[in-house]
Formats: sequence, C-alpha cells, structure tokens
Amino acid sequence: MIAWITTGPFLLIERFHYKPVIFGLIQVIVFGAFIVGTRLVKVLMKKLSLAQIIKVGFSFASVGALYAIIKAVLWRSELYHLIIGMTLFSIGTAFIEPIVNRLNIESSEEPMGSRVAILSCCNGLAGVIGSVAISVAGNTQLLSLASVLVIFIVAGLICYYIAQKP
Repeated sequence: MIAWITTGPFLLIERFHYKPVIFGLIQVIVFGAFIVGTRLVKVLMKKLSLAQIIKVGFSFASVGALYAIIKAVLWRSELYHLIIGMTLFSIGTAFIEPIVNRLNIESSEEPMGSRVAILSCCNGLAGVIGSVAISVAGNTQLLSLASVLVIFIVAGLICYYIAQKP
C-alpha cells in the first residue's frame, strides 16, 4: 500500500496527466476498498477462522497483484487495469492486516507499550522498503508498481507459511 501511496501521484498526475481531483477520486476507490475490507473482517470473523480470513485476504491480494502485472504487460497505457488490481489488493490487505497485527501484538508477554512499539517500527520499516522498492523499480510505469505488488505478495505468502511451521 505504501508503494501505491509513493507512486500514485507520479503515475496518475505526471505520467497519465490526470488532474489532482481525479487522483483524489482514484485514491477514494483504492482506500475505500481497504476500509470496506476491514469492515468485512468483522462479518467474516463470525463465519470463518482467522487463518481462513487471512487465506481469503491473500487470495484477493494475489489476484489483484497478478491481474495488475498481466494487464500492465499486455496494455502498458491502460491505467484502469492497475486501479482494478490495486482495489483487489487493497481488499485483500484489509483482510490480512488487522488480524496479523493483533496476532503479532498478542504473541508476546512483554508490556503492551513495547509490543505496540515493535509492531509500529516493523510497519514503518515495511513502508520504507515499499517506498524504496518502487523508487528503484521506477515510479512512473504501471509495470513497476505491478511488479512490486507481486514481489511483496509473494514475500508475504512466504513469511505467512514459514510462520505456520511448528
């Protein structure tokens, strides 16, 4: 998500010459999907286990990332495909993030302030890595952002499955 925040203005305003208002409306779509996704977690928790919700989230995020990269390769100048991919990615991230954050905080007996500080530090570090990754990849190309999405979803899946091993 930080990669999107970092590169979104460059893609939409500089590369595709959209007005800032249009950029704002697209941000509403992407982050609105995140908000809706976090609200859906509440509903899903009544029907699914936390692990199942995380898997659903990874499914949405993976489909969004793969859709974005396939469409970026096939249609390099079609921005709406990236928006669709980012929207799906946002929903998936919204399913995963609150659950993983809570599980991380509850995984230790240290004082709550220390646990939250470590989680915040890790989230900040992830944001820095996302910003650097998109800057290195090139922040005015659809394929660059789509590639970063795929790389991070694969990294997230690897970390998730490693964490599941006893």
